[in-house]
Amino acid sequence: MENRRAPGFKNNWQRSMKKALRLTSLGSDVDTDVEAQEQLGHSDTKTTRKHYRRRGSVVKAAKGFFQGDGNG
Repeated sequence: MENRRAPGFKNNWQRSMKKALRLTSLGSDVDTDVEAQEQLGHSDTKTTRKHYRRRGSVVKAAKGFFQGDGNG
């Protein structure tokens, strides 16, 4: 199988995505699933959550977790 590359496409894609992130509020950066659904034009929020809402929750480490508990 022949391995083909398209560096021009990749460069254009990256440039376009950086511009889109700079100029717009993309679906995974809005606050609610409904806002993302409206921006992306989905008829159901389940589709939006499954494919586009990838932003994780911010959590704190358990107390003492990174303070050398003697198990390492």
